[in-house]
Amino acid sequence: MNKSDTPLFNTSQQRALAALGLPLWQKRTNDASQATAESCYRLGHWLIIVSQPLAVSKPQWLSDLALVLDTPLASLAEISSRQKADWPSQQQLHVHIDSTGMIEAQCKRDLWQRILGH
Repeated sequence: MNKSDTPLFNTSQQRALAALGLPLWQKRTNDASQATAESCYRLGHWLIIVSQPLAVSKPQWLSDLALVLDTPLASLAEISSRQKADWPSQQQLHVHIDSTGMIEAQCKRDLWQRILGH
C-alpha cells in the first residue's frame, strides 16, 4: 500500500463517522480539477475565458481584441472563475488557445463574428 492508498481515517474513526451517519471523505484526484481548469480575465466589460493561463508577454491576438473592443490592454485583469456565473453570458468570450498561446483558427473566426455582430 503506497501513501496515496493509505486511508484518511483509521478503523475506529470510520466506525465513529458511520455511527454519526457521516460519509467518509476521500482525497480528490488532481486529474479532474486540472482538466476543467479555465482562466478568466476581465477586459473592460468583457469576460475572456481561456483554456489555459495567458503568458506574461501578451499574444498579438489579445492586443487586437483589446483594440477592437476599444479597451486598453493595460486594463486586463485576471479574476476568479467563480465570478463567471455572475457575468452576463453575452459579454463572455470563450477563447481556445493552443500550447503556444495562439488562438485556434475556428475559434478566431467565431470570436470575430461574435464581436463584430455584437
